[in-house]
Amino acid sequence: PTPVTIADLFVAAIIPGFLLVIGYGIWLFLYALTYPEKVPPLNAEQRHNILGEKQLWQVAKVLIPPILLILLVLG
Repeated sequence: PTPVTIADLFVAAIIPGFLLVIGYGIWLFLYALTYPEKVPPLNAEQRHNILGEKQLWQVAKVLIPPILLILLVLG
């Protein structure tokens, strides 16, 4: 068999990954329309703090390790 590089495998996973994200987003939207009581709206304080420095730092702490792993594997 022809050898396949890890970079090719990562590239091949991009489209299915995006399709899963889109499908999950559609499912959440339809779930919220069907069961609005289970998806309550944010109050004013939560809306105000949704993109605060604390939240951005929490997101960065979660995303940095997998991004570093991908970059290390791909070289």
